[in-house]
Amino acid sequence: AYLNSDDLLAPGAVRRVVEYFDKHPDVDAIYSHRVFIDEQNNMTGYWILPPHNDRFIERCALIPQETCFWRRGLWERAGNVNPSYQFAMDHELFVRFMRAGRMRRIHDFLGAFRVHNASKTQSAYQSVGLPEVNRIKSTYWIQRTFADKVRSKLTYTLVVHGASAAWKMRQQYLNRGRGWTLGNYDDLWGGWLNRTKTRFIKAA
Repeated sequence: AYLNSDDLLAPGAVRRVVEYFDKHPDVDAIYSHRVFIDEQNNMTGYWILPPHNDRFIERCALIPQETCFWRRGLWERAGNVNPSYQFAMDHELFVRFMRAGRMRRIHDFLGAFRVHNASKTQSAYQSVGLPEVNRIKSTYWIQRTFADKVRSKLTYTLVVHGASAAWKMRQQYLNRGRGWTLGNYDDLWGGWLNRTKTRFIKAA
């Protein structure tokens, strides 16, 4: 795996990955759902991703890079990061991984993606990211049918926009006259997939 300088791995992530690979020798790479944090490690949103599908992921780059782990054998077959990419190098790498091995999305949160104004994801998508995504589609002959476009739009709406809206509604409900918050990454990690384990802390 590799991790960008402003992102985090979840506590226990490496152990979880090793256990999964031990139990699933036919799987070459895994990734998980995504949680967003800000500069103070406060959680600001999340993605709950559908089960993995090669065709869909090639056309709709939704693999959270900070949660992706792979076997050495896959890396040796598919190759390393292509240094000619400055923005979409992870998606290009994952396209090669999907064509050389078997990927799966696991029902977990393996890392946290940090959002801030200075991040490359925030500042360079239109100028650098979008041209590189189009370059990947051209290089690997990835064509999108009308059905692909509809599915991508629906998925983005549900996963990206829907999760964001649900998060805001939940925060508003918790903070409405109660003085409670979902708190920060370090305090609350691990409760999102099992509501009975989710802990709340008193807002400062």
